[in-house]
Amino acid sequence: MQQLVPNRIFVRCIIPLVLLITFIFTLNPSPSTHAAESSWVVWLLNSNSREMMKVTPDGSQSFAWPFAAMPYSTSDVALSPDNRLAAACLMDDAGRWSVGVAEIETGQALANLEYDTLQGCSTTRASFSPDSTQVAFGVVYYLPNTPDAPTSGPVAALHVLDIASGDVTTLDFGLDGLTALFEEQLQQQPTAVLPIVVDFDGEAVTYQLSIYAIGGNFVVTAEQWTIEPGFSERRDRFVHPGMQYFPATGEVVWPDISNTYPRAQPPGPIPAYNVVRYQGVSGDPLTIFTPDTDSPMLVVGVEWANDGAVLLVHLLGEHRPDIPEYWVALDRAGNITDLPADITGFQVFGAPTGFFYLSTTYQNDDFNRPTTTLNYATFADDASLEISTTPVWQADSDSWLILSVSPGPSSAEFPPFPAIAD
Repeated sequence: MQQLVPNRIFVRCIIPLVLLITFIFTLNPSPSTHAAESSWVVWLLNSNSREMMKVTPDGSQSFAWPFAAMPYSTSDVALSPDNRLAAACLMDDAGRWSVGVAEIETGQALANLEYDTLQGCSTTRASFSPDSTQVAFGVVYYLPNTPDAPTSGPVAALHVLDIASGDVTTLDFGLDGLTALFEEQLQQQPTAVLPIVVDFDGEAVTYQLSIYAIGGNFVVTAEQWTIEPGFSERRDRFVHPGMQYFPATGEVVWPDISNTYPRAQPPGPIPAYNVVRYQGVSGDPLTIFTPDTDSPMLVVGVEWANDGAVLLVHLLGEHRPDIPEYWVALDRAGNITDLPADITGFQVFGAPTGFFYLSTTYQNDDFNRPTTTLNYATFADDASLEISTTPVWQADSDSWLILSVSPGPSSAEFPPFPAIAD
C-alpha cells in the first residue's frame, strides 16, 4: 500500500435547538448514576416511528431519533459506551450523506459532518472511543472506473472525529495504493471501497478495507492505524468478511467456506459459508463448527454471548421446514444447542450472562396487529447450555431493531474452542 499520511481538517460543530422528546414512559436515573443502579441497558430503534427505546431492568423510556435523516442501515449506528451519545451514517431524501453525533436523551446535536459528493459512509458498534469522546468512521468519496469518477483525490478515507473540538484526523486511500491491492476488483463496475471500523481504543483504529463489486462479492484487507504519529500495519487476524472480534480476549471468529463439508445453495448473492473459524491472539485458525444436519445449511453469521463463553451461530436452510432460519449456541467444550425458535433474523445481541433477542408476532397472515418482545436469555451456570428466557419489554408495533447492549464483555480467561476435522 502506498504511504498513507494523516492530515487534519476542521469540522465546525453545530448546536441547534434541543429537539422535542416524545413518548416518555418510565423515568430512569440520569446517565451518570444509571450504571451503578442497573445491570444492563438495551437501546432499540424503530425505523417507522423514528423512535429510540432505552430498556433497563427498571423499565423503559422512549426518545425521538435525534437526527433529521435516518441511517442507511442499523449497522451504521453507533452508541457511546456511556449510553449518552449516538453517532450515525445518514442519508437524506435527496441522497446526500452526512455523519452526525448527538445526545440521545436531549436531542442536542454535537457534530454534523456534511458531504456534497459522498457515495457512502460507515459507523459501527466499535466507532466510539472507550471514553466516548471520539468517533471513528469510514467514507467513500467516489467509485473508481465509472464515467464520472474524478482523476485525482482520495477514493475513500478513515476519519476520527474529536467531538468536543470538531477536529477530524483523516487517513486517505488513493487510487494508486488501492489498485496495488485490488487491481482485479477495481476493474469491475461499480466498485466501492469502504473502510469499516473493527476496534478503536482512542489511539489506534483497527479497520477492514472492503471492496464491494457486482454480484455482492468483496475482498477485505485489514490494518491498524496508529493515529499519532500516523502509520498503518497489517493485521491479518482481522482480514475475514463477517468477522466478529471479542476485545476482552482478543479472539476472532468468522463464517467461512470449507470443501470438506456439504454446502447449501444460497438464495441470493451471499457467500455459501458452511463452517465457523476461530483464532486466538496467537496460533493458527481453527475450524470449530459446521451444521450437523440432514441437509446442507448456510452459516449466515456469528455473535459472541455469555461474556465470551458461548458463540451464537445463525443458520439458514431446510433443516427445519417450519423455520428455514434459526440460531444455535456453541460453548467452549464443543457442546451445541438450539436457541429459541422465535428469534427474528439478525436481532441477537450478546450480553455478559447470555444474550438479548427480538421476536415479532402478528394477529394473522396479513401482518396486522404486531407484537414485538425483547427477550433476555441466560445460560445455566453448569455446562448444560440450558437457556432461560425472560421477556423484558413489549410493544404493539413492529420494525424494531437492537442497536446496542451494555455493559460490554469483561476480561476473562477461556480455553480455546475445540477444533473439528477439516
